Amino acid sequence: MVNSIIKKIEKFKLLLKSLVYQGNWNYDNMQGTGFYYLLDYINTKHKIGIAKELLRKTTGYFNTNPFLITFILGIWCKEFKNNIDPNYTRKIYGPALSALGDRFFWHTLKPLTFVLSAIIVFYSPLLSLIFYIVFFNIFHFYFLYNGFDIGYYYGRNAIEWFNKIKFTKWNTVGEVVILFSMGIFLSMLLKIEVQNLNMSILLIFAIVFLLTLLIVKKINISLALLLYTTLLLINMVIRVY
Repeated sequence: MVNSIIKKIEKFKLLLKSLVYQGNWNYDNMQGTGFYYLLDYINTKHKIGIAKELLRKTTGYFNTNPFLITFILGIWCKEFKNNIDPNYTRKIYGPALSALGDRFFWHTLKPLTFVLSAIIVFYSPLLSLIFYIVFFNIFHFYFLYNGFDIGYYYGRNAIEWFNKIKFTKWNTVGEVVILFSMGIFLSMLLKIEVQNLNMSILLIFAIVFLLTLLIVKKINISLALLLYTTLLLINMVIRVY
């Protein structure tokens, strides 16, 4: 891990502020206002010396994955210190980290967290809820907390850090675990509900789910949650009547 250039308490405050980073998201400049808000805080707190005119330019159009925003803040500050146009680097890393972050956090980590939580719910609903919140946010908070230091240390070469930890391979491993866990979840569901659940209804929903996987080439977290909830409700109705 790289050495921190700001105090731990300040890193924690930056993490908290980054949670409302998208509070002023809009179609005109997307996340530009949020970026200005965080950069202005860093500039004021640590006396970086960013001119108001340059700081104002950061309110322009900008979009990236919100969980990786602190990386770009660190890169920006490092480029500014080296007398290199930091907004040019921001334009490059915004889309790049958006692609990396979206694939991992939205397309891999969220479905993985859901499936694992769905398995745990058979043993303890409360534990399942706790696991869902903690497991996802371990990654979420780790990247937000350490991102500024990593971005500042590597500067425009920050992509080397992602290559070093083999970040893109996390998705491949995660997808395998998702599919394996989904099989465990469905087998547990069938084992418990097979005597009471209408199998024709289960078959219909299973077909719809599989068709969705074939069409969109990914596990749709919203659809999975909808199917799971619907199956439980149908089963409750069957038991009552």
